[in-house]
Amino acid sequence: MSNDLRTSSWKVKLRTFVARPSFAFFAISLLAYSYFYQAGGWNQNVRFDLVRSLTEQRSVVIDDYRRNSGDLSCYGDKGVCKGVAKAVNNEHYYCDKAPGVSLLGVVPYVAIYALAGDDKPSANYLRNSVYLSTIVSVALPSAFSVAFLFALLLALRFSRWTSSALAFGYGFSTLAFPYSTLLYGHQTAAALLFIGFALLVRARHNKSDPPMFLVGLCLGFSVVCEYPAALAVIPISVYAAVYFRPWKRLLGFVLGGALCIVILTGYHWVTFGGPLTLPYEFSTQHFRSLGIFMGLGAPNWPAFSNTMFTSYRGLFFSAPWLLLAFPGAYFMIRKSRLRAEAIVSLSVFLLFLWMTSSLIDSWHGGWSMGARYMIPAIPFLVFLIAGLALPRTSDDSGKTSTDKAPIGARKWLRPGIQVLLALAIGYSALLMLSAAAVRPEVPQQIKEPFAKYLTPHFYAGELSLNAQGIDMVAPPRGKPKPRAWNLGHKLGLTGLTSLLPLLLAFAVFLGWIALWIRRSRTAHRD
Repeated sequence: MSNDLRTSSWKVKLRTFVARPSFAFFAISLLAYSYFYQAGGWNQNVRFDLVRSLTEQRSVVIDDYRRNSGDLSCYGDKGVCKGVAKAVNNEHYYCDKAPGVSLLGVVPYVAIYALAGDDKPSANYLRNSVYLSTIVSVALPSAFSVAFLFALLLALRFSRWTSSALAFGYGFSTLAFPYSTLLYGHQTAAALLFIGFALLVRARHNKSDPPMFLVGLCLGFSVVCEYPAALAVIPISVYAAVYFRPWKRLLGFVLGGALCIVILTGYHWVTFGGPLTLPYEFSTQHFRSLGIFMGLGAPNWPAFSNTMFTSYRGLFFSAPWLLLAFPGAYFMIRKSRLRAEAIVSLSVFLLFLWMTSSLIDSWHGGWSMGARYMIPAIPFLVFLIAGLALPRTSDDSGKTSTDKAPIGARKWLRPGIQVLLALAIGYSALLMLSAAAVRPEVPQQIKEPFAKYLTPHFYAGELSLNAQGIDMVAPPRGKPKPRAWNLGHKLGLTGLTSLLPLLLAFAVFLGWIALWIRRSRTAHRD
């Protein structure tokens, strides 16, 4: 084939890919998640400290940056540090988080560090560095997960309206939105878990071979990013073992997971002296060592109610439409070809609910505006909501089923209910936009993050309020100036007007999706 033909072929493929709605979901998600720079904080600072130390010093020790955060592990010859690090005990400071997000952040930082020259480590250099590291480590996988959810629902024969509404709802009407703008591990873990799950589900129903190595890599690296992700890996792995035979088909899955185990245990060994020694064992945060294991105790009602329903940190308070996951799960499990997938998704939610309710002193997530420890379970809840709109082909053969029960659930999403669902998703989207625009890390002492902090500041046009730097350098005397910003600010816009470019992009995206749905009404009726 001539070079001209090859070039023409690639151009056609590129245009086709860009024209796909799944790419549109990816693009708008990546734009929205990259629109905000949230500045510093203990959690993101210590992760970026590890990025800097790995790149600049080829070391896991972060002694030079220890003043940037209180989320530290301290370890020496006599075990956990008792006070300030002392050279006599060979004590050093380390990141007390799982290393995955920091390892991903090293990728862009190596290039930034090499190109910076004498500019490092100026405040501008650090801002740009952590911003790009957050995009690569968190925003990028999160955007992919939104596109994967959309593509999976379409592949399972859900209507275009249902697939679009749920993908938009997940991407912009849950905690996935604000936490995709922060250098935390929760959302990256959630994205990797769901991408791995989606690859398996789509392959099972298409009767094809999934990219097992990639699936194992996604699931394994989710644990490298956030240790509790192992709770979700268990039921997903059982699903893979049950539905993909012969056993040799799982070899790639095992190899992908094993590679991640080597990375994680190797990091533990180098840093803390043992492959299974977690950083929490040496954490300077005392609650990490409480309870039966690493801060876990017996489930308790206050933790459950506050992280699920109350205005303090309630998952269903800020996104009440997620409650539809439970009737959706009922229809999926009762009579549906998606019964196994529903059981896995419900299991993931229940396992994370158990974990969050069992945390002795940190179930609230510290400075947060929602139940951040539940974030890895959210895409699975959204998938369950699709049970209310099951397609007419409800058995594995693809033949039309005469069973009315799951199909009858489709009536719940007829035009009137569609409007109500759209309004509920829109309500939550506004709350999540306010969180991303103002500050996702709401001070712990504020009992109603939205009513008492986020929405008042949002409607007053007081955005990007975080004055904490990534390097924790003390601000000048007087009222500290915000160090956070959004891309609208970079264009010279202020207040709510700084969100206009993003809102315009949303309007174009929603208009395009609406047109795409309308054109397909004949072939895909809701």
